[in-house]
Amino acid sequence: MLQTSTGEDAEATSRPGLHWLVIAAAWVVTTFLPLSFVAMWLGNALNRSVTPSGLAIWLVVALLLLALGIAAWSAGAVVGRFGLRAKRYVAPVGAGSGGLLLVVITALGQRNTPLAILLALGVLLALLAALVAAWGASWGRKRRPKLPA
Repeated sequence: MLQTSTGEDAEATSRPGLHWLVIAAAWVVTTFLPLSFVAMWLGNALNRSVTPSGLAIWLVVALLLLALGIAAWSAGAVVGRFGLRAKRYVAPVGAGSGGLLLVVITALGQRNTPLAILLALGVLLALLAALVAAWGASWGRKRRPKLPA
């Protein structure tokens, strides 16, 4: 018996690799933003109740990096699992692009931040997102359905 994919599965398998790059970047941004609000709320709550004020900023930074890691890993997992035509570099490049896009969004709201700091932050976030997305993509590729022989 010959099985064929129909509907959304067929569309996902026929989607070119470049589409998955854009999907990964958009996934990072749209997943990070709500997670960052939760991280900021949690950091603020812990600041008021538990931690000394000097430690509060580092706690918030750690929570925001965790939020970025979750967003990048899940983007990589989705590309790895469903991006059958996507090359191995697509998830890390897409997630890194999403990290850079987050810095651009931040820069639009902060007019007085020095360019050197924004560039350094952009490179750091892009590298972090790319590394974590590669891990997520590896996890996703292992969970692809086995094709019948």
